[in-house]
Amino acid sequence: TFTTTGTGTWTAPACVSSLTVECWGAGGGAGGDGGDPGGGAAGGGGAYSSSVLSATSGTVYNLFVGAGGVAGNNSNGGNGGDSWFVNSTTVMAKGGGGGNGENQGHVSGLGGAAAAGYGTIKFSGGSGGASAFGTACCGNTSGGGGGSSAGPSSNGNNGTNGALNSTPGTGGVAVAGGGAGGNGMGNGGITNPGNPGAAPGGGAGGGQDHSQGAVGGRGQVKLTWTIATFTNKTATICSGETFAVTPVSGTGGDNFSAGTTYSWSTPAVTGGITGGSSQTGQSSITETLFNPSATEQTATYTVTPSCASCTLPVTVTVNPIPALSSTLTPTGICSAGTFNYTATSATPGATFAWARSTITGITEAGTNGAGNISETLTNTTTSSISVPYTFTISANGCSSVQTVTTSVSPYPTATISGTVTKCLNDANP
Repeated sequence: TFTTTGTGTWTAPACVSSLTVECWGAGGGAGGDGGDPGGGAAGGGGAYSSSVLSATSGTVYNLFVGAGGVAGNNSNGGNGGDSWFVNSTTVMAKGGGGGNGENQGHVSGLGGAAAAGYGTIKFSGGSGGASAFGTACCGNTSGGGGGSSAGPSSNGNNGTNGALNSTPGTGGVAVAGGGAGGNGMGNGGITNPGNPGAAPGGGAGGGQDHSQGAVGGRGQVKLTWTIATFTNKTATICSGETFAVTPVSGTGGDNFSAGTTYSWSTPAVTGGITGGSSQTGQSSITETLFNPSATEQTATYTVTPSCASCTLPVTVTVNPIPALSSTLTPTGICSAGTFNYTATSATPGATFAWARSTITGITEAGTNGAGNISETLTNTTTSSISVPYTFTISANGCSSVQTVTTSVSPYPTATISGTVTKCLNDANP
């Protein structure tokens, strides 16, 4: 809250997402009485204006807090100063008008007008009360009560008029968030000045005979902002999958305005990851990434939310699709021999599951197992038979299916044909 009158500045902090600006115009000063037979008229209360604006982190914004109207001394009270943010046409609240002095007409100052200000929400200040105008000296006239300033939800209240016989006007009662108007003076004496208006923006009360007025309450500029917060995000996918990161406000430490979109540049990657690109205005952070290597790799995004000027880091771990590094076509065996196969993968931690269907011509029924293969295969035919094994390779939640095929050759058989003549007791040929 800025209360020092005059020019000021505000620097938007990092990750500011929205800014509520509230301005109160200053109260008008009360007029002064230079002699018989009247008191001073009261000042009007300052107006109120507010708007919700966007702000950029690190930007310096100008503002101005209006000063209360000066007290009149046989003259009119001064008008209250306007208060504004950025400039007088972005968010601005008008100050209250100054009250007349005795010789200037005894007319009270009007409240700052909402219509003359700038903002989404606007209310007017209350008007000051007029002073009494008597016909004789001394002390039988009194000052009016100052108008109260407007607040965030209502107009200010008017002050009452001063009366003869030294009955002073009463300052307007303060509304929520506003400043009260100053009471007028009129206690049967002379040279009794009015009461100043309360900050923010209360109009000053008028003085009695032969007295000066009082000053209006200063204005005010109040800034309330929301810091958008985003926690670091991570995602883990398998190569070729699509990741999606969608922050949810109020969950996991995130806090930001509805409708936030996200933009990012091409991610920094390891291991030759592909698929990353720059995007703008997206409702979530999502892309399809490919890891061509056999080991875990990462893609790091620097994301800028639309509701803040800070960045949101998103790190995506892309696990490889594990594959067999061992041969897919191992050397075949002869019928009734043992087929041994050691499965290996370049992906650390890979596990292996395999299955073989029942094959016509192979005596052994279909089977399955995990890890390496060691089994006897018998070929009942006279031709070589291909025997495929279906491998499922898994690592880090990712998997692939590959086929390892061996062959089983039959035993050769001899065929004897022709006629042999032998004599008894001849040796075998």
